[in-house]
Amino acid sequence: APAASSSGAVEDHSPSDGAPLEEAAGAAGRSPSATIDLNPGFGGWDAWLTVDAHGQVETKNDLERLSLLLWMRAGRPLVVSAESALSRSELRVGELSVPLVAIPVGDQAYVLHPPAETETLDTAIRTLRTVFDSLFPSLAPVVAAPTVALPDPDDLPELHADGSVHFRTHAQFVHQAKVNLINGAVMARGTPLRRGTVMTLLLVVPEADDLDIQSAEVAFSDDGKVGFSIPDLDHFRARIDARIAPGQTRKSGTEGRPRRVPKPAFEFEAVLSGLPDAQSIMMLRRGVTDDLRSARGWYIGIMDRVLRSGRDAQCRVSHDGDQVKIWVHDGRVVAVERIPPPEKDRLGERLIASRIIDVAALDEALEEARRARRPVGQVILASGLVSRAAVHRELRKQILDRLVVPCDWTAGEIRVSGWSDPPVNADLLPVNGDAVVTSLLRKQLQQTRLADLREELAPLLSHQTTVDASKILESYRLTDREQRFFLRGADARCSLATLVSQERARPLEGYRLMLIGAALGFISITPKR
Repeated sequence: APAASSSGAVEDHSPSDGAPLEEAAGAAGRSPSATIDLNPGFGGWDAWLTVDAHGQVETKNDLERLSLLLWMRAGRPLVVSAESALSRSELRVGELSVPLVAIPVGDQAYVLHPPAETETLDTAIRTLRTVFDSLFPSLAPVVAAPTVALPDPDDLPELHADGSVHFRTHAQFVHQAKVNLINGAVMARGTPLRRGTVMTLLLVVPEADDLDIQSAEVAFSDDGKVGFSIPDLDHFRARIDARIAPGQTRKSGTEGRPRRVPKPAFEFEAVLSGLPDAQSIMMLRRGVTDDLRSARGWYIGIMDRVLRSGRDAQCRVSHDGDQVKIWVHDGRVVAVERIPPPEKDRLGERLIASRIIDVAALDEALEEARRARRPVGQVILASGLVSRAAVHRELRKQILDRLVVPCDWTAGEIRVSGWSDPPVNADLLPVNGDAVVTSLLRKQLQQTRLADLREELAPLLSHQTTVDASKILESYRLTDREQRFFLRGADARCSLATLVSQERARPLEGYRLMLIGAALGFISITPKR
């Protein structure tokens, strides 16, 4: 395994024969060496780039491609993994290909050296020069370059290992909110974290409800201070303002519940219709949010309209004696209940299945919960055995697992009505609506067959597709594989057939991903001229 040298370089001692290394290094015009210097920002050997079956370095977007080009222009190699033997590779920028020499350094591990001449690299870098103009304005709120002065270091809240950020006073929170939160950032004192790390933060504010922020990303870490950028700031703005305004602070234990004059409630009933045709799926987000009937009994269509409406609602989905009850507040799902409750779905059992706690620890927590009449989750947190962030992650997974159950139902009923408090004696953990709809689409499209999709979409295969990368939001919680699929399609206009063929090994997955992208609104399909 690689080991760090005293200089911080990573040394690989895996090749027993230096001949291949010398031969490949000579072909690259460089001196052979057994020491491979890696940028610490790569995070060591667990964060390698990958090379696809065609020998191309896989990248997500132009900013990542530009970063790699500049890295190589400085004379530094790339560390990659590849499933098949590799002698050469390439980094593509539009129609331009940058050839790279591959040097094996271990099992499926390679170091890629750029060409000795720099003309190709310089041309590729100039091709991406517009990235600076297009991206830098959107990075203004990042903590590393705040538009206002940072608070005094002694006035920063404390970041704990479980992701909780503790403010000493309410005034300290107000100061942080007006200086950083308003710009989409959080600053705290704490142990340095790797830049780019994504985690859930819990802002613990005296005399006010705690504020839960999902997917905060480390943008700055230095000298005992850590700065986070906050995606989807608009989702949190009203909740931040509520904790700043005089007379609005509270400690209710009912975080996530409506605390204002209710909006007009939905009163709607329909028979579930199962999975609609491909055309209806692609039109999902073109539906009017207040018109639940236009979803024609499609579970995902109804849920999407309720979530986008911003109304507070309770949805009850039933089928053959099973029920799923869903509570929606401010465009997010805050609680889900299954009746009857399934086995192995309680929080403690899920934590055991995820190997976060063991059976003995759960038994102790259950006994204490019964004795103190407290929720078992609070008891587990108080024990110190589990971080708050880990419990919150498992609770959100529980919500999504319960939400997707009706995706398998081809019959049943759905009823949408006004808000009533869920039977939860704890704070409610919200899951944003975009992530909910993405998970539901992913689950329900598993029922589709390749032959059926090919037949339905055959008239559209020659149509032009456009992937709008600016609409691929963090809130959708796409997997890395899904993001790569969409971002490859964003490089150029292509036919629908070309887009779905990116998943050569799994053609059905290509069709499913195309439908998800079209349903969420960042893939458009137009007739070929």
